[in-house]
Amino acid sequence: MSSTPPEADPLAWLGKADGDLEVAERIRDLSHLAWAAGFHLQQAAEKALKAVLVARGRFPAKVHALKALADEVASLEHEGNGLRLNRRGRGVA
Repeated sequence: MSSTPPEADPLAWLGKADGDLEVAERIRDLSHLAWAAGFHLQQAAEKALKAVLVARGRFPAKVHALKALADEVASLEHEGNGLRLNRRGRGVA
């Protein structure tokens, strides 16, 4: 059992993102819940971006602003440490 707190574990963030994607997929065809599918898709994107930041040693602020998170991830490209995470948390290099 790992002693890493979930917010410091990029794979935990990706697991949460996968959960949000699964919820969105399950409710996408229910027209009265279309708004909820969109919400969960936004949450999945947010958590995936936070996973990248955490994997690079940054601890993201508790924000729900996709643009701010995406801009911060884009700034990491200049560091170029070659880290890659796929959607399922595999292939961390």
